[in-house]
Amino acid sequence: MITYTDLQLLLTDEEKARVDKYLPPETSHYLTNAMVIWEWFLEQPSDTSDRCQYHENVGVCELRDNMANFAAVVDLAFHLIPDNMYQEAFDFEFVPRFMETYVTWDTVKGPALHPKWLDCLRRSYSGEEFAWVHPDEPFDVQQAQREGWAFSNGSDGSMEIHRLDDAEVFTGDDAVAIHILNLARSNSDYHLQALKLVKAEGGPEWSRLFYIAQGMGIPDLSLMMVGK
Repeated sequence: MITYTDLQLLLTDEEKARVDKYLPPETSHYLTNAMVIWEWFLEQPSDTSDRCQYHENVGVCELRDNMANFAAVVDLAFHLIPDNMYQEAFDFEFVPRFMETYVTWDTVKGPALHPKWLDCLRRSYSGEEFAWVHPDEPFDVQQAQREGWAFSNGSDGSMEIHRLDDAEVFTGDDAVAIHILNLARSNSDYHLQALKLVKAEGGPEWSRLFYIAQGMGIPDLSLMMVGK
């Protein structure tokens, strides 16, 4: 059973302060969460997925107990989101989307939280508006947009990083590059991933980033990324 105590060990002090006024819920509240999750499962289509195969393997009773295991998780996750950022209903919108996005299935072991669920949830509310971040997305373009930049294709078709003019966050494309390089130098997985995408393609944009990095005191951008 995943308990509130287990989950709170994963939180920062600021996050604990945000959820402490809600948790732990009364028993009736906890049972309601479990019923909402079970309702979500019953509404899922019958198919050949691992979810349905596990259902066939273990039967209803064990499956129902496993669904109840997430009652504390969905409650804590919902209250982690800053006030007024998520306006949708907990039972009809949040719980189904959370279960579909952050719970994985195995035909033998059953359901489990994705290892990156908390990191992805944090990224979902890191911008001005809430936007679900899926852990299996190759690259989270929404986070880049929330930061005020994006990838695009240059005149020669190669990948470029540029500022989003409407966001009015950066003064220009070089400012975006400095932002990404600074965070990558601080071991931000997300911004390192952005650099790796550009490096894999090569071309003028990688040369531009390499040159800007030198001006920031990074003599060899490729060497900085080794082992990261």
